[in-house]
Amino acid sequence: HADVPANWPRSLRDTLCTLDADLVQTADFERGRTEVVPWISPELLRIEGERLRRLGDAEAAERSMRAGLAMADEQGARSLSLRCAMSLADLLADVGSRGPAIDVLAPVYEAFTEGFGTADLQAASCLLKRLA
Repeated sequence: HADVPANWPRSLRDTLCTLDADLVQTADFERGRTEVVPWISPELLRIEGERLRRLGDAEAAERSMRAGLAMADEQGARSLSLRCAMSLADLLADVGSRGPAIDVLAPVYEAFTEGFGTADLQAASCLLKRLA
């Protein structure tokens, strides 16, 4: 996996982590849980959930994704709420919980009034259609 040079400023590293999940390291997840950097915390928790999912720990993945979603909602960070909701809905659907998956994603998606050409909103729309 890729590494950000240690001499790069932390703020640049934080920004790059939101753009490339492979740059996130284990210590970054702890920073996300403790909200050391509130603006990145929901995304770090979502990424942690995705990693836990790939490792086969669906329960821990769900906890992390739900924490990220709650944090994003609390911050009013709708884009991050959408990303967290998509990851959580996809996970729930994979374990056979289509209804709860829709219940998680639909209200977040429906709160948007513009930007439907963006990649995340298009992906959310496709996921909702797949879940229906």
